[in-house]
Amino acid sequence: MLCGLSFAAAWRAGSILTDAEGMHDRAEDEAVPRPFKPRFRWPARPLLTLRRAILSGGGTAGRLALAIVLFSSATAIVTTAIQLGLEYRGDLRAITQRLDEFRRSQLPTLTNSLWMLDNELIHIQLDSLATLPDVEALTLSVDGKVKWVAGTHLSKHTETAHFPLIHDDNGRDETIGVLAVTSSLDKVYDRIWDKALTELFSNAVKTLLIAGFALVLFQRSITRHLYRLADYTQEIDFDQPNRPDLRLDRKRRTTPDVLDVLVETVNTMRANLTASFIAARQAEIRIRRANRNLGELLRVNPLIGDEVAEYFALITEKLCTALDAGRAEIWGRDEPPGFYCLDGYDVDTRKHVHGDRWPDSAAPNYRAAIERDQFLAINDTRHDVHYAEFLTALGRRPDFASAIHAAVTQDGVLSAILTVEHAGAPRAWTADELGFVSAAAALLAAALAARDRNAAQRELSDYKDRLEAMVAMRTTELTRANAELTNTLAILQSTQTELVEREKLASLGSVVAGVAHEVNTPIGVGVTAVSSLQRATEQISGKFRAGGLKKSDLSEYIDLAMLSSEILTTNLARAAELVRSFKRIAVDQSNETTDSVELGSYINDVVNSLRPQLKRGRHSIEVRTDGPVVLDTTPSALWQIISNLVMNSLMHAYGPEDRGAMSIAIEHAGAAVAIVYADDGSGMPAEIRRRIFEPFFTTKRGQGGSGLGLSIVYNLVTKTLGGTIACSSTPGSGTVFTITLPLRTEETRDQRLF
Repeated sequence: MLCGLSFAAAWRAGSILTDAEGMHDRAEDEAVPRPFKPRFRWPARPLLTLRRAILSGGGTAGRLALAIVLFSSATAIVTTAIQLGLEYRGDLRAITQRLDEFRRSQLPTLTNSLWMLDNELIHIQLDSLATLPDVEALTLSVDGKVKWVAGTHLSKHTETAHFPLIHDDNGRDETIGVLAVTSSLDKVYDRIWDKALTELFSNAVKTLLIAGFALVLFQRSITRHLYRLADYTQEIDFDQPNRPDLRLDRKRRTTPDVLDVLVETVNTMRANLTASFIAARQAEIRIRRANRNLGELLRVNPLIGDEVAEYFALITEKLCTALDAGRAEIWGRDEPPGFYCLDGYDVDTRKHVHGDRWPDSAAPNYRAAIERDQFLAINDTRHDVHYAEFLTALGRRPDFASAIHAAVTQDGVLSAILTVEHAGAPRAWTADELGFVSAAAALLAAALAARDRNAAQRELSDYKDRLEAMVAMRTTELTRANAELTNTLAILQSTQTELVEREKLASLGSVVAGVAHEVNTPIGVGVTAVSSLQRATEQISGKFRAGGLKKSDLSEYIDLAMLSSEILTTNLARAAELVRSFKRIAVDQSNETTDSVELGSYINDVVNSLRPQLKRGRHSIEVRTDGPVVLDTTPSALWQIISNLVMNSLMHAYGPEDRGAMSIAIEHAGAAVAIVYADDGSGMPAEIRRRIFEPFFTTKRGQGGSGLGLSIVYNLVTKTLGGTIACSSTPGSGTVFTITLPLRTEETRDQRLF
């Protein structure tokens, strides 16, 4: 405590001296005479240096000083207490030794005097004993009564020893009295107290000096360098990559210490962050360029008109511009089996080329790889065997370092290959660049489909001109059907544009390609029905003009016309349903309304709305929750998710005679909530489980399955609600979907966009 007070006094002294110096300077400036000038001045400069050292640490130096003072004070108190205790015991032992010597030398004489009852001699002996060191008073008692007293009780702290006076009477010991000797302990306590004060004061001074030296050393060796490090990191500017490295103002050391390591780490971190910032800025420039070129591609409508070749040329040019590539080519299917160049653009020559061919037999491994993987991202062409086989089939030299090859499919069959090649040093293709190529491949698939459709439409227009009045009404219906087909295609085009604006480029290609594939089937069936009807119309028209038309011929024609109408109506309805399902995938998140719902109650409402479907198959569903959970979400999206999961189980997990048991468990997890949906159905193998969230993937093709149910669930969970979804399933053990949603959907979506 004394050390702490000394330290505080030194601190206060520094403050007072600082004020005193300021007052002294002001007094000299004002020329006020001072009557007295002391000869002695406190050492103000060391104290001021000590105070600045404490303040400069921002609290760290003060805590260090306090720790030093407390530890030194505790050590000083403990050691001083031990030392004083030992000295106190030594003083008591000395007093005890003197009393023992007194007992051996003086008691026999005093015993003889008391036996002879020599009162005068007893007084003389007691008075002489009272003059011994540390002896303050003596009393001699006989039969318990005090008879003689010598000395006076003056001390506050005393210690009394009793000595029996035993006389030997013919071999028999007889106690004739008791001598009480009172010793004073005041001198012992005074000496101990003085020494304690001296020791504590000296330790306080030493502690203060050590703490001050440690603070100054800490400020000079560490604190000022840490402030330099902090200032340097705050002034880092990524727009100045050539800024000099951090250097501390101190002597170089042969062996680096922790500050040297920290400086080197800061310099390395600044260099890495600057390089990452520059790379990110370059990537942003490439993304903007790719978006601009993709927008130009989307503004051109390849589904209308006959200028498909010009659209092919536009695709190759935009690929080279957006990806900074040297060459881009479109390879279409050829007969005999092989590929031919629909369009190729070379940046160096700025020319388009056509007509190059290569057969399938020249590159079988390359053909198998592109059909299997659908996408080949080749960062270094020198070490890729498939690219080498591709060059060999064309008879070309390896002039390009990196390449991207994307497959274009129609009705599940490879119809074209899109290639992009980069010259110079090998490059690692980014996800945005791969997504751009995927989007271009999807647009190319739509252009190829448009080319085939336009040819079919031209053929149909030739047949229309020869129809007779009898089939005029049927022709009108066909025209109306064709208009509905065109309207369906226009809706598809509008939906495609909306998807491009709202979804990431990486997923755009697969979704558009899936839609084109699914819609192509009912449209193709419709074209076939129209073609059959047209041929029948020509035949009956010829018989009519020749005068050989029979009633049976007309009846057969009417039956065929009715069948063709039913086929057209069914397939057009199927195409419209696919388009509506597709529109649900690209939900406009900006128009969604959010509301706070109690999750357990809301899911129970959803399950109740599905009771008719559950009762039809005698299935059951259970909703479990561990308490109320309020969720800020989009209720319509949540309803769609639960209903799609239930309907997916009913369609795929159970047979006609199965009685299924499904469950929905709600678990609160901090700032999120987990919804675990499970069924005890047939389960699924790993190869199917990996594809369940893909658009238009279904195992019930032709049996009512569209392949959009779980794809819609995935988009609603991840895009609309900002959550995650995972699936686990094994054959024969049922399926479990785990959905994790934030309690506040809008905040999560804003964080993801930021």
